[in-house]
Amino acid sequence: MKPFCNPIFIGSFPHTQALEISENLINLSNKFPLWAQLPNRSFLESMYVQYSEKMPAVKIDLSEKRIFFTSLKTQEKELQEFYENVVSENYDYFKISEEYANALYVFRELSDKIQQNNPIAIKGHITGPISFALTVTDENRRAVYFDPSFKEIVFTAVKMKAIWQINFLKNIYDKVILFVDEPYLSGIGSGIFAIEQNQVREELSEFVRDIKSVHPDVPIAFHCCGNTDWSVLINSGIDILSFDAFNYAESIFYYEDILKNYLANSGKLAWGIVPTSGDFKNSTLDSIIVRMNSVIETFDKKGFDISKLMENSFISPACGMGSLSIEETDKILGLTIGVSNHFKSVFSFV
Repeated sequence: MKPFCNPIFIGSFPHTQALEISENLINLSNKFPLWAQLPNRSFLESMYVQYSEKMPAVKIDLSEKRIFFTSLKTQEKELQEFYENVVSENYDYFKISEEYANALYVFRELSDKIQQNNPIAIKGHITGPISFALTVTDENRRAVYFDPSFKEIVFTAVKMKAIWQINFLKNIYDKVILFVDEPYLSGIGSGIFAIEQNQVREELSEFVRDIKSVHPDVPIAFHCCGNTDWSVLINSGIDILSFDAFNYAESIFYYEDILKNYLANSGKLAWGIVPTSGDFKNSTLDSIIVRMNSVIETFDKKGFDISKLMENSFISPACGMGSLSIEETDKILGLTIGVSNHFKSVFSFV
């Protein structure tokens, strides 16, 4: 699978009507269509709540818009049922219901339109286990990552839901890619979290291996919209590195040798070159193209094969757009298409 600078989008959008945004995304990104996460439609579609169904001891307070874990001591039956379904590999137990992901089911209803476009692959996405476990807390507001029992539940549930989602999407179209959103990786190694990079690498590698043991043909991406130790992600067994190229492209060159090896072994980049924060409102198609050309020039100076690099590149926004307005989102989508079309033309990609 080669992306050839085609556009791909990150999953979160500000819309509340699933059909409208779903049809729009299928038209705009017809080679890599995706379903939309709609946090403004319901708190149940917010980044972490959306993947929390069937996690033992999870409580959702809709009035306070809060998700947290309660004590496992009173959840023995729920906990037993959870692990029985893990052991039996009953992925349907871990489904993401329509109440939590309305656009996922609308996406299925639009399968005829999707198939007519003959996409390269359809895109799924899920919140990564590390970001989930570092964000969601117990009753005492302590991140559940630091509680071994809760942490195991999160990692297991997210893995099972990822496999269920791939199964679901393969019923729409056989070729699927999965993006795993890990924004909290930007804090790893910075002193914000007392977590070793090796530990994170091992946890992410195991997560990827477990999914690929069921779906070895599905490319897996890690998406981080901040600066991080990119070697941790690259060395975790992923197929696609999705990064904020507008703000942090230069940081990737600290890992030049690792990156060269990754790209030489069919690794791919999803360039988040269209900004979604900061002064993004002042960005234009020309200014973004100038920015990306400067990064490509650095790749060239460092001896990368530029033609091969761009064959294996997606063009994307830097991050999701769920917190923006629809008008701002429309602009970012348009700019992403414009940048994609420009580089497809420059490198003679059909």
